[in-house]
Amino acid sequence: MPPVLKQPEFGRLVKELRCRTGLSQEAFALKVGVSYASINRWENCRTMPVQLVVRRVEEVVKDMGDRGQDLLEQFFPEDRGN
Repeated sequence: MPPVLKQPEFGRLVKELRCRTGLSQEAFALKVGVSYASINRWENCRTMPVQLVVRRVEEVVKDMGDRGQDLLEQFFPEDRGN
């Protein structure tokens, strides 16, 4: 089952994730395969991405290992242990 994130929590997740990885909006956009404008709209709580992109963001969090564990628990609790 896909995560049930809503705005503004998805915007907070993206911003926190970018801060932890040291990526600009432009660099993060390249990493997840979207435009800079999409990242900006998410962080400013104007839009939500499609579920495929939410899963890509989740994979970025998982790739962080221990540094992203608290984000997984907070934003993707149903996926813990997978």
